[in-house]
Amino acid sequence: VPVVEGDVPILRTDRLPAGSIVLDMPGAVGVQAPFQTVASPASPAGLALVLPEGHGDKLVCAGRGAFDIAVPQDAAYHLWLRCRWSDSCGNSLGVAFADSEPVTVGQDAVYDLWHWVDAGRFELPAGTTRLTLTEREDGIALDQAMLCPDGGSFIPTGPIFSGRQASTGLRRFADSFDRSPGHGN
Repeated sequence: VPVVEGDVPILRTDRLPAGSIVLDMPGAVGVQAPFQTVASPASPAGLALVLPEGHGDKLVCAGRGAFDIAVPQDAAYHLWLRCRWSDSCGNSLGVAFADSEPVTVGQDAVYDLWHWVDAGRFELPAGTTRLTLTEREDGIALDQAMLCPDGGSFIPTGPIFSGRQASTGLRRFADSFDRSPGHGN
């Protein structure tokens, strides 16, 4: 978001894009076991949605956590999830809006560290819609979700407090490699 100080535009990376929706785990509804809401001092709201190691069932996948979201207008949104994975067998979950089938999110190789996971782009209608997080693997934790209006290149890097992003956090790449053809493959 550009901010003008004097005559110089400055990019303020701590501000979220206009129209962003941030969800903290205390707002979760319909939490179903084996998911649990537990205290988490590292989480912005002090709680995390957790599926502890050894408590999942890959055949049944009954665990759920949901959020009812007020979407101000029909638009495309990019979904980000702030996650902590335990290992390569505990690094994914399902994501669904309204009554759609869950899509698999995660499967990255950042373990034992809170980080933002790109969950994809979704067309959402205006009004109240439900975001459902579904069990896929155990050993996972989530403490925030964020919907950003699509069209920007915003990538969250730290936890979000009162509409502002903390200045610390994991930043995977400082360069998208889109300036030099043939690189970044």
